[in-house]
Amino acid sequence: MIEKLSALLLCLTLAFGLTVPAAAFADVPEDAPYAGAVEAVAARGLMTGVSENGFSPDAFLTRAMAVVALHRLAGSPAAKADSPFTDLELGSWYAPALSWAWENGIAKGVSPTLFAPNVPCTVQESAVFLHRYARYAGLDASVPAAAPVPDGASPWAAEAAAWAAANGLMPHGAAPTDGATRGGFAVMLNGLCDMTEPPPEDLDDDTPSVGGADVPSSVVTTFPGELSLGSSGDAVRTLQTQLAALGYAPSGTDGTFDNDTAAAVRQFQADLGLYATGTVDELTWAALFSGNSGESKPFNGGAPVGDDTFGREVVDYALQWVGVTPYVWAGNSLTSGTDSSGFVHLVYEKFGINVPRTTYDCRFAGYEVSYAEAMPGDIICYDGHVALYIGGGAIVHATDEASGTRISYDATFRPILTVRRVL
Repeated sequence: MIEKLSALLLCLTLAFGLTVPAAAFADVPEDAPYAGAVEAVAARGLMTGVSENGFSPDAFLTRAMAVVALHRLAGSPAAKADSPFTDLELGSWYAPALSWAWENGIAKGVSPTLFAPNVPCTVQESAVFLHRYARYAGLDASVPAAAPVPDGASPWAAEAAAWAAANGLMPHGAAPTDGATRGGFAVMLNGLCDMTEPPPEDLDDDTPSVGGADVPSSVVTTFPGELSLGSSGDAVRTLQTQLAALGYAPSGTDGTFDNDTAAAVRQFQADLGLYATGTVDELTWAALFSGNSGESKPFNGGAPVGDDTFGREVVDYALQWVGVTPYVWAGNSLTSGTDSSGFVHLVYEKFGINVPRTTYDCRFAGYEVSYAEAMPGDIICYDGHVALYIGGGAIVHATDEASGTRISYDATFRPILTVRRVL
């Protein structure tokens, strides 16, 4: 039983999760636009819960999650050979699906040897995966002559986005470059299913199963809301106790979220391939209390970023300061504080690269690339503000005195003036 349970990617992934009707997911409101789709894909066993009664519909979808869902839709066929990607473990939960997807041209790497399984998908990337699957499955993958390309779609995704929009697969209100959520992808996946077969009957068996193994029913600890430096109370004490039980021992369990607690959280997140922010969001909390967190760490450490090795190192270093570096205008220290351009300057200084110290001068650093071409480590320049691109539409930046240094999951939260590459 222990060996079977350890195949879980905790509760963050689609792999071997809990198969239950959407009605049983406490975090899927009946009137949510994705509720019906979540119920349908859960009934088909294509997407699964992150806990016994949670789906996390607003959580970001990763590239690995999307591939696993499509592999299940295909009937989980075996690949003839392993994929060539070096940034995954061959025995990991997503490896069989990834080998199949690569072999059949459904999913490609971000480079010849890297797949970036933990990078959050955008809506247009999800559309590309589904479009390629439609071709693989012999479905109608043609784009009607009059079908418009959704506004903002990148050239490489234009055909797939137009096809998805024409077939009603695009999540309502989502732009192509938006980060895909689990709920939104459920809508897209369910639409693809409906192109081939009617929705399935409701599940009769109310016993959740994990990878074919019965799971003892247990109460899943309820997410108390985001926890970060300065938080205190019983929820923090519960967090500290669980971290200690999993071997990520903070300095104490006094109920105060201090720097040692943040460091323990970051290490836990890094070991799972999550964004190592040191802040406990819903996904981190769910992973901590999934019931087998201490038994399986499928991912290598590091932040889920893209295809440039040095860029990953830069971003990895920058993420260590999330929740740690306070915002201080004109400050010049990652420890005592800095502003947005200072943060970028100091991070790159660590690697011997001199990036301009002001937001204006950053606009002329290195050379310009389009946002569609942005890679981890690129500098995103706004009016009076700069940030480091993480990948998957996310950025890390020194924001303001209230929030300090943090991750934002929408790099287009304000107009982008230019994207600069200095690597």
